[in-house]
Amino acid sequence: MKTRRPKVLLVSQNLGTPGVRSAWREYSVALLESLKALGAEITLVVERSAEYEDAAYSGPSASAAQNAARLSSVYRYLSTGSFEPTLFYQGRLSRMLALKAPAVLAVHARLSQRRDDAGQAPIWNEASELTGIPERLDHLRSADRFLFLKSFYSSASLRAVYGTGPAEIDAQGYDAAITDGLFPVRFRNVPAGSVVTIIHDLSTLEAPSTPAKLRRITGQALLTLADQRGAVAFASPSVQAQFGRIGAAIPVTRSVSLGPLASNRLLKIAAEPPVFERSKLLARADLAAESADLSEMRASKVVRHLLPELFEDGSREERAGSRKWDPTLPYFVLVWPPERQVDLGLAEKLASKAEGRANLIVLRAPSHRSAHLNLYCPEVRSEQERLALLAGASALVYPEQTGSGPALLEGVALAVPVICPDVPLHREFAPNAVFYDGPSDGPLLSEIVRVLDAPTVKGATTSGPLRDHDAFARRYRAEPSARLQELLGANST
Repeated sequence: MKTRRPKVLLVSQNLGTPGVRSAWREYSVALLESLKALGAEITLVVERSAEYEDAAYSGPSASAAQNAARLSSVYRYLSTGSFEPTLFYQGRLSRMLALKAPAVLAVHARLSQRRDDAGQAPIWNEASELTGIPERLDHLRSADRFLFLKSFYSSASLRAVYGTGPAEIDAQGYDAAITDGLFPVRFRNVPAGSVVTIIHDLSTLEAPSTPAKLRRITGQALLTLADQRGAVAFASPSVQAQFGRIGAAIPVTRSVSLGPLASNRLLKIAAEPPVFERSKLLARADLAAESADLSEMRASKVVRHLLPELFEDGSREERAGSRKWDPTLPYFVLVWPPERQVDLGLAEKLASKAEGRANLIVLRAPSHRSAHLNLYCPEVRSEQERLALLAGASALVYPEQTGSGPALLEGVALAVPVICPDVPLHREFAPNAVFYDGPSDGPLLSEIVRVLDAPTVKGATTSGPLRDHDAFARRYRAEPSARLQELLGANST
């Protein structure tokens, strides 16, 4: 008997809007790809800008032509640089109604949304018919269909801020309706047991620095979760424990901790370490005899190949300025999650502490000329170069207290030691990391010195089962996917 593919409606601001700068976006990508691997037929909700208008087609091929045009619009929208919310009812009158008569505004928002979404047929994701899809959007091929809804994520966020209730979406005909991350959306025409909320993190409710608007959005999402009484899946056991403290009174049908989840990109990195074309390597005489496999290449030669400007002779003035660094020393890579600003002050302190003993590369930093010769902020030209710098590093330094930035799992996948604050989430995502007591700089500086004093720390911290690709794939994909399948009942026929 042929197994019927379960139909899943997926609401994910990380995936349905462009350029979201979130440490959890990689987790959302992994969720989409895991659902696909489990055999689900996935419909992803994508925000449609208020300016978009469907083109009119006629004739026997009108339906196919319109689907192709709308599909092209979806990919074009999601490939834009960043997400700029198109907010409904944000004028003076709307703000006054929100304060004086929120119920009236809530009814208006609900009716407007249903009118705009009426007749919006899903778009079949025939990505093979398109050309020029950016590599960073390859994960979207895992979606079978897109639901292109006008200002969906923008209006849901604004309604939460104004207190006019959550956005709604019709989930009739789906076996499961999933909200990826805490987001204020209510599903209609679907049993409560078929609704699942994936909770990445709850730090926005506890961190004093969280903006009031974001706190309201998260609060409205929790109220919606309580109202729907669905199932909950957590990104880690520590987040599940956090929910036990904050949301103990919220009724849920069932809950499970999925644990860390690796995307196809990370699985590929673990299976096939970055490799440069041999022709590029042969272009430099000092690399001519080296293997193209970065795992066999000395760290100094990786940097010499990728960042030749550090070693070029330059002018007499540049030579007098001694801008070269010592290629015989190991180097550390310092990274922050995408939504955080790079702390160059901390980078300067680390460079000072390691001067004469190690070099420091800061990724995703603005152009910065340091007084320390061992600190460099390169302009990385490609994803391959970025991964190559990580692969050749003696350690990856991740000083952020919250979130699970992709760099953590990249370090694990590449078997590069990770140095990060000792918080439960980090222990769950990178159990073999070198931990220090944060958030102050002192313990990190001391840990850097300790790592430098123990040259074998790379082998010590990356030894064990996680160096094996099969073990990595099992821990970060197979096991959480099995828990997700059990939660969804995806093996039903």
